[in-house]
Amino acid sequence: MGLIVYERELKKLGGFRWNPNGFVLIEFGPDNRNHFRLDLANQNGRGKRVYSGGDYIYEVTSIHLKSFLGTGQDDTHTYWLYYYVAYVNAGVWKWTKDYVKDEITQTKNFTHMTAPEDDAQNGYVETSDFIEYLGKLVGSPQTLSNT
Repeated sequence: MGLIVYERELKKLGGFRWNPNGFVLIEFGPDNRNHFRLDLANQNGRGKRVYSGGDYIYEVTSIHLKSFLGTGQDDTHTYWLYYYVAYVNAGVWKWTKDYVKDEITQTKNFTHMTAPEDDAQNGYVETSDFIEYLGKLVGSPQTLSNT
């Protein structure tokens, strides 16, 4: 079970892209610097996309944030925060995990590190803002649990 949302509502959030692998990407926040991946309910191993009455309908089951943190002093490393939440029920979302990805710029090799507390808190705030705004668009209050 997840949050039911129409494509026209998602397009109001910012940069919208449907991915045929079964998820939606949204650019949101200051300068669209945050990328949110909306994972959809599965149907035959792919995210379900239903066409109904002139619009697509999605059932969002989880969301993850990818937020640019910065580069190393010599620009050989790029740092990204990943923050994951899952839909629980009745408009409530819950944190599942977070981490920082350290990506070597030229090779794209990477390692994962535990997210520092301040980065994790920023991920919580940015994801919470996104979920609240999404709730306003669909007419159903949504909140990110802080427990």
